[in-house]
Amino acid sequence: MKKYLAIILLIVVLLSACKKEVKSTPLQETVQELTPEVEEVAEAVPAVKESAPASSFDNVKDAFAYGRPMKCTMMIENVQSTMWIEGESKYASESTVQGMKSHMLFLKPMVYTWSDQTPQGLKFNVDTIQQQVQPQGVQVAPSDPGEIERISSDVNCVPMAAPAGTFTVPNKEFLNMEDLVAQMMKDVPQQ
Repeated sequence: MKKYLAIILLIVVLLSACKKEVKSTPLQETVQELTPEVEEVAEAVPAVKESAPASSFDNVKDAFAYGRPMKCTMMIENVQSTMWIEGESKYASESTVQGMKSHMLFLKPMVYTWSDQTPQGLKFNVDTIQQQVQPQGVQVAPSDPGEIERISSDVNCVPMAAPAGTFTVPNKEFLNMEDLVAQMMKDVPQQ
């Protein structure tokens, strides 16, 4: 054992004697020169971060204009809703009223509405239905971001992609609301 200890001690002494002084390389000198400048830039980063555009919004119009997929939670006429936005021409919402989950899908110009508990839904062309019902003062589901903004409160929107299938029309029978409105208008006595 003493023999091994003596060998180890000899190796340590020899290695310390062989140690050379290492000179700085040009790369190490450049790094040392740039270090204060890098630290200065690093200190400025929080200031840039604070002035960067917000990634969450408390209003729907900004979420629509953001240009990235968004998830918004909000109250719409006292109903808690979740909306997935992928621009002004493609969004979907989900709400629960009295235990019944309802859905709305907007794929410009078409709107699809349905409930999980019913076999049928409604569909309509926003442009066509507005022309049909506007003279009678009837309101349809809002499809304009400004109108959604007007009727919503407690909005919180964050960048997030919608779950798979969110923008797919479900395999249900959809009644054409324009046809229903046209039929109702025919049945109304003319004055």
